[in-house]
Amino acid sequence: YYPDHVESLSNLSIVYMIKKDYDKALEPLLKAEKLAPTDYIVLSNIAQAYKLKGDNKNAIKYYELTEKYGDEQAKAYAKQQIEELKSQIDKLK
Repeated sequence: YYPDHVESLSNLSIVYMIKKDYDKALEPLLKAEKLAPTDYIVLSNIAQAYKLKGDNKNAIKYYELTEKYGDEQAKAYAKQQIEELKSQIDKLK
């Protein structure tokens, strides 16, 4: 009913993530990002979808955006996730 409602798009993506369909989860999230490019919940959800998909480069990119626009709790979580992802990347080298 509300194709441009950011919260609904974000909620829809969560359902796809639960089903482990990360590409499908990214579709509404990337649309939500265009509507609200500084919404740190959307940015964090995009980062999580990329992380679960195994795309660490994009996950880090979106966690960095979360860190930039998020509240203190979101910033702390994003920073922790970035450190973990970079550590994983270093182990693969």
